Amino acid sequence: MAIVALVAALFLSAAFNLAGTRYWREKYVLWGSPLAEEVAKTVAAVTIGAPLVTVHLLFGIAEVFWDLGAGGKVLPALSSVLLHGLLGVVTFQVWYWTGTWLAGLLAAAAGHYLWNLGLGSFRS
Repeated sequence: MAIVALVAALFLSAAFNLAGTRYWREKYVLWGSPLAEEVAKTVAAVTIGAPLVTVHLLFGIAEVFWDLGAGGKVLPALSSVLLHGLLGVVTFQVWYWTGTWLAGLLAAAAGHYLWNLGLGSFRS
């Protein structure tokens, strides 16, 4: 089930990110893509009944290949595995503490946004 949820999350994320970057351009990468990716991963896992953290981790592995294929460097690409795995743990823990997966999703999206914000400050 995790692979099915992963494929669904990848398609959802790609659709959201394609539309978002066309409309909001580079601004979307900072604030839009974290929410889109967390929605795609979490909703796919919850809807299908797949292991949440596993789907997040597999998404990170898939993102490594995407980043490398787009000409990215190896170390930043590999950090995707760590980031998405940790975001899966955040989502799960906050869901566990609050009793609602939406709170977990929002917490992970905030963490993802902060990650992108931190990366942006290194690039400037």
